Amino acid sequence: MFAGKPRIGPIWIAWGGESENLAAARQRLAIVLPACFVMILLLLLSAMGSARDALLVFSVCIPFATLRTR
Repeated sequence: MFAGKPRIGPIWIAWGGESENLAAARQRLAIVLPACFVMILLLLLSAMGSARDALLVFSVCIPFATLRTR
């Protein structure tokens, strides 16, 4: 097994796998997920016209929507 990135002539070998994919996905989700929640809240605010009602719907419905059912 190689440790790090071994160099063989002008060719570089990089070992990648699930851990690199997971790290990249976490970085993307750290930006996308809060942005989606903000957009949902803004849509609720514009549809209902009341911050109280929009926050009530957001705080009750969003957690239940994230639960998986079979």
